[in-house]
Amino acid sequence: MKHFNMQEWVDFVRGVISEEQSSTMQKHLDDGCSDCHKLLETWKHVLECADRERFYQPPQAYVHLAKAQFAISRINQARSREVCYAELVFDSFRQPVAAGVRSGLSRARQLVFQKGRYSIDMRMESQAGRIFIVGQVLDSGQANSALGDIPVRLLAHKQETTTSHFGEFQFDIEWMENLELLFVMNEERNLMVSIPVSQESSPVLPDATFFLNDEKKV
Repeated sequence: MKHFNMQEWVDFVRGVISEEQSSTMQKHLDDGCSDCHKLLETWKHVLECADRERFYQPPQAYVHLAKAQFAISRINQARSREVCYAELVFDSFRQPVAAGVRSGLSRARQLVFQKGRYSIDMRMESQAGRIFIVGQVLDSGQANSALGDIPVRLLAHKQETTTSHFGEFQFDIEWMENLELLFVMNEERNLMVSIPVSQESSPVLPDATFFLNDEKKV
């Protein structure tokens, strides 16, 4: 009895052989060849696994964790790049406080930082000695302005995350007076924002400072 080789059974399972060849191989199976039948079943199983793999979606929590690990690596390589402090262009704490509203971190704080075409919008709230930060990174030079997969590092707390598809990020940390966030924008430039956090209702605005390698310019 003539047997068919592995490649022929692979093509048979994939349905890429001629009708005549397919009929011949099917007749061979019908005649009771157990060896070829086992080979056929093996490649059927392989094809089924491959089909399932196409539709597999890993849990988002694991995807986010993997991206964060790559973000750490990218941030560690970023020290020799240009680092720019973004300018604080809006701070809700510098707006007049309505009568009866307590000052300081007892209310939500809105911040907007800008550097060139990039902007970072943030909202901060404080509860029970903790600070909650939610933000979004935008690029006015893109049709879809949200910047996803941007590594973000909260320096003092040594925490890292990456922005979502919508450019969003968040941190939940213990309260401290001053915060700095590093954004790895591309292979040539990092963007830093400095957030003065205090019990005062009118915090001091950060200076716009530029770092190029080990040199500092104000």
